[in-house]
Amino acid sequence: MTLSRHLKPECISIIDPPENKDQLLRKIAALSGNTEELSSIGEEEIYQKLKKREEQGSTAFGSGIAVPHCSFKGLESFVLGLLILKGKGTSFDAPDKKPVNLCFFIIGPEEARNEHIQILSGITRLLNTTEAAKQLRQVRWPDDAYSILVGSIELGRAASAQVPASQISVAVQDESAFIDILELFTAEPDCHIAVFEGTSAGRYLHHLPLFSSFWTDEQNTEVKLIQAVLKTSACNNMIRRINTIRDTSKPDSGVLISVNELSYWCGSLSY
Repeated sequence: MTLSRHLKPECISIIDPPENKDQLLRKIAALSGNTEELSSIGEEEIYQKLKKREEQGSTAFGSGIAVPHCSFKGLESFVLGLLILKGKGTSFDAPDKKPVNLCFFIIGPEEARNEHIQILSGITRLLNTTEAAKQLRQVRWPDDAYSILVGSIELGRAASAQVPASQISVAVQDESAFIDILELFTAEPDCHIAVFEGTSAGRYLHHLPLFSSFWTDEQNTEVKLIQAVLKTSACNNMIRRINTIRDTSKPDSGVLISVNELSYWCGSLSY
């Protein structure tokens, strides 16, 4: 998967900020509806799909950036584009309440969910971890924005060449922390993730005479195990980020982390 393969130069535009979120979605629908890939769908249908997705929760993730997206059955490829809003931007129900001035959109096939997730993660990572967002806010012409994006994508690809990899296993009993920890892994480049569900050992120790006195009821605590393969150089940062989520003040935080450097790995998993 490469972002540059799906990025459409004709879907990059610099505009005055619309009055509200709904008008911004209509701008996206109008711009993307003119592409060859989406011409058979129509502007109104694209708008309705984008709007329905926003009703599930805002696709703005803060710092003036939003990634509205939707999917349709039968599409042969993705359409990626960017609206750069002049001035202060447009309110988009962002978690940090800041208006959006970089609106990167994705429209793709329903059947390609795995690639859709990878593209979404790639965009958020690109705009969060490089100078691309700062540079894009300063451009005057769409062609310059396209060049910045393609250059940043190629730079990220070169940095993620074959390197030593490790496996991080994170067992999570704290349900409130699970989603936040999982999102950390989805945002990591070239990270392969699986989740397993089970129960804590207490469920079984309850039945052993030696330990049965410690429980008055059968224990059935759920445990989710995240297993991820990622670059070894990224492990320390990932551990630090996980530790900002788990409650380190408690002796039993409900989160257990372990790391193993891999001598061999191959393949990938679908989401």
